[in-house]
Amino acid sequence: MSYRVSKRRDLYAIVEKDTNLVLMRTEDEIEARTICRSLNLGAGFNGYTPAFFTSEFGYKQKERPSKK
Repeated sequence: MSYRVSKRRDLYAIVEKDTNLVLMRTEDEIEARTICRSLNLGAGFNGYTPAFFTSEFGYKQKERPSKK
């Protein structure tokens, strides 16, 4: 898997190239490039990153039982 740094608005995003999943966002370009390089050198998952691990994953709220 390979990753890239993309500037989005005022933040630097680490993006998985094959899936376009955003793994993290930061205001610090050096931090983004350092983490991206680490991921490209083998840190992280062996294969695609699970969607729940990304910064764009939404949480479904649990339905509350109705009170009688």
